[in-house]
Amino acid sequence: MSRDEHDPSEPLVWKQVAETFERVRLVYELEVGGQTIGTRAEHPFYVLGKGWTAAGELKPGDRVVVLDPRESVAVTALRLTGRQEKLYNLRVADYHTYFVGDAHWDFSVWAHNNSCGGLVEPTRHWPSTPSEMDEFLGIPGTMIPDLPSTPGRGKVIWEPANGIRIIFEQHPYHPTAPIWHRGPHWHLDLPGVKHQRFLPGDPIPGF
Repeated sequence: MSRDEHDPSEPLVWKQVAETFERVRLVYELEVGGQTIGTRAEHPFYVLGKGWTAAGELKPGDRVVVLDPRESVAVTALRLTGRQEKLYNLRVADYHTYFVGDAHWDFSVWAHNNSCGGLVEPTRHWPSTPSEMDEFLGIPGTMIPDLPSTPGRGKVIWEPANGIRIIFEQHPYHPTAPIWHRGPHWHLDLPGVKHQRFLPGDPIPGF
């Protein structure tokens, strides 16, 4: 079943699945209506009062539209699991929307197959400042005081999930280091993959 992506009041129609595909992504667990959906950060769901909203932007209390557009179910939690897994998606002809649920649930939520034709930003990028990362993750980072030997380092650490560590720092006190190392940069630790390096503006892997 599908529905016109631009109008939740449009009737449900049968549409052909035009394509299926899979990607390895960081997994979010979205709790909605008492059930858990595994998804990626950029996958859009239709929220009352907001429209298409990427899963990574959903907040507890948001209400996601179901088959009957007059009804909705509440988001109760969103967790970044730290797992990278193969996630599956599909492209629906014409309307590009479908419903996510299970035969044992009493609802199915309205989802879009990708980036909603530009309505939802498809790619996340590393921010320029720690405060932007605070806002992105929804948690404050831990500031590490500079040492006499590391003036201006400005190191901040976030641990949004078990096994995931994000670090912001810079090294202006290393005059012979590469320019990227002296300026603001990020490190990402994942289970089995440590100390990946990124610059502000680089795509965030898995998002």
